[in-house]
Amino acid sequence: MQTAIDKIRELRALHDDGLLSRQEFELRKNAILDAAYQPGERPVDPDALYDASAPAPRPGTEIGLMTGQEIGPQNRRYRLERLIAHGGMGQVWQATDLATHAELGHSAQVALKILPAHATSAASHAKLLIQEATRARRLAHEHIVRVYEWAQDPATSSFFLIMEYLEGEDLDAVLAREGRLPLARVLALLDPVAAALDYAWERHHLVHRDIKPGNVFVTTKGDVKLLDFGIAARARASGPASKLDAPATSGTAGYRAPEAVIEGRTPEPTLDVYAVSVMIHQLLTGVLPGEPGGTVPETLGARQWEVLRGGFGRDPAARPASVHALLAAIRAAAGPSAVEQAAQDARERIEEERVARELAARRAIEAEAAAVIKAQQDEQRRVQLREQQRRERLEAEQARLARKESLRQQLLARRDEEVAKTQAAKEEAAR
Repeated sequence: MQTAIDKIRELRALHDDGLLSRQEFELRKNAILDAAYQPGERPVDPDALYDASAPAPRPGTEIGLMTGQEIGPQNRRYRLERLIAHGGMGQVWQATDLATHAELGHSAQVALKILPAHATSAASHAKLLIQEATRARRLAHEHIVRVYEWAQDPATSSFFLIMEYLEGEDLDAVLAREGRLPLARVLALLDPVAAALDYAWERHHLVHRDIKPGNVFVTTKGDVKLLDFGIAARARASGPASKLDAPATSGTAGYRAPEAVIEGRTPEPTLDVYAVSVMIHQLLTGVLPGEPGGTVPETLGARQWEVLRGGFGRDPAARPASVHALLAAIRAAAGPSAVEQAAQDARERIEEERVARELAARRAIEAEAAAVIKAQQDEQRRVQLREQQRRERLEAEQARLARKESLRQQLLARRDEEVAKTQAAKEEAAR
């Protein structure tokens, strides 16, 4: 059995991982110390539950619980406040941790999952519960509901788990209220579930084995929490399953993979892939696959439907390796199927050819217009050149005539000058 120090170390690990506030750490630590060292009280020894020589626990009564009733061992009492859920495996109650309430003067709310006495009447069943509680307590992840401890009520001989109390609703309630959910919302709700399952497998080699809408909880703050790792199975490298493992038939009909009932089969994440695929179909259509009224979800493309069908197919090897891979494949398959894509490609090619023809015709018209404009421009330049050459010839002729006239005037002036000189010479000679 875990000692108080072991429990406090686990709380310290949760605190170091940021999953437990300092105040809550101190509160739980003090409660553990009080429960372990309160004089005159002896905690229930779980080892005695599997000791054949130990006296059998008294049968007690069936679960007949009511609001305001106190349950639990003498040194750790809980007051039932409100019935949250009930089913074949017991009841879940909102409860007040009275030890913490007495110490701090305010209520510490927890959730108690109370099993009927007959469910753990056998020593092996009791040991299985304790192992499951210990296993679930190690799961410190923001999207997995925390399990704090287990206890036994001496009045009824019923075992119960003390868990994190959440306010909100599970996906069963969401589905009952809304009928169907859009694909984008379904994928967003299941992304945290995929992260939680990856953590459980990679860190603890655990698969959940009971994924269903009732075990996915949405808090009032919008956080998603995965519930009930109580029947989680650990994958073993070799050897047969322990007699204290949850039976192969554990899980919920409709969500349980076909291979889950095979004795001795090593549990793999594909068990959870099957259940999540079934749940996606239910969230999108309102019914399980194969039920009356079930159809291909309207919000899925053909390729996405193939991915989802592979997820809840009978062959585990054909499923995606994990829920994370399943969601990624659904997102990647968005769009038309291969046949639809081929038809779309053909339409696009026809459209591209039409556009190319129109572009070629437009370019031909533009080229012809450009040629006409160029011819007009060339003719205009030729006319301008001829006019320029005519003006230049005219100017040259005018310049030539001006030079000729200037020369004639010069010659006339020179002749007049010579005549004047000759006349003057004659007159000088006559005198």
